[in-house]
Amino acid sequence: KENDGVNKFALTMLSKLEDEFNHDDASPETFERDDQGGVNAIGNCLKNELLLFNRLTKRIRTTLEEMLRALKGLVVMSEEIEIMERSLSIQQVPALWTAAAYPSLKALGAWVADYFQRINFIGNWLKMEVPSSFWITSFFFPQGFISSVKQTFARNTMTPIDQVRLNTIITKLGVEEALAGMAPDIGVYVHGTFLQGCGWDEENQCIRESKPGEIFCKLPVIHLEPYDFKKDEGVDMDTVYICPLYKTSLRWGTLTTTGHSSNFVMPITLNLSATINKDRAQRMGVAMMMSDD
Repeated sequence: KENDGVNKFALTMLSKLEDEFNHDDASPETFERDDQGGVNAIGNCLKNELLLFNRLTKRIRTTLEEMLRALKGLVVMSEEIEIMERSLSIQQVPALWTAAAYPSLKALGAWVADYFQRINFIGNWLKMEVPSSFWITSFFFPQGFISSVKQTFARNTMTPIDQVRLNTIITKLGVEEALAGMAPDIGVYVHGTFLQGCGWDEENQCIRESKPGEIFCKLPVIHLEPYDFKKDEGVDMDTVYICPLYKTSLRWGTLTTTGHSSNFVMPITLNLSATINKDRAQRMGVAMMMSDD
């Protein structure tokens, strides 16, 4: 029967779902208080993310349980749940879930795997230790995380927040190396970004032509390094390409109630090569994504 596959998926998914996150499970350093007595800015960012992940997990659990009851004939199937059942049968992410989730273009199987990877990263951060490199893809609201990095620097150095800017430095570090090592003294390491429209020359630390068939190029770890622009000049903008970072490859979004784009995250500076100048990079459509779709 057609419902058998949906039924099996729902039971498997429910068996894998973990309990919602609880602040009481946090490690001592996760919500460590700063010198002013408040929870550190990055810890506050995590608190907001936990609320959003809990809302999504609850939505997945309750809708799957309701669908199973309806398939057994125990309750009347609502129109929303009927549409959800139809979506699952053709390997689409239900609209009931995407309405409570982060932007994603993935089909159902990849979406589910990605969801559990995000839950795992956020859970380890909450319960075990603050990571030495942050999987920027995992966030519902990466702009909030970037703001918390600036706030941390501003509080530590007594710099007015409106004077804080970010250097974005593509390092030579791989993800495993960064996660096993130490966090930077200033700012944070982030990973999980991809280039589209060109590749990355790891040896010369600059953009390169895409290889045949290369749609996405995985980037090394990026160092988000805050600085006071009234004291430091930052990167020489004449030698770099200011590359937009998006959540998905759609490359467009809407303005949300927070005043941020639903898709654009931030600009990242990439070193230009001898053969690719700014104009050429723009014509090539060079952009960065937080997902390889």
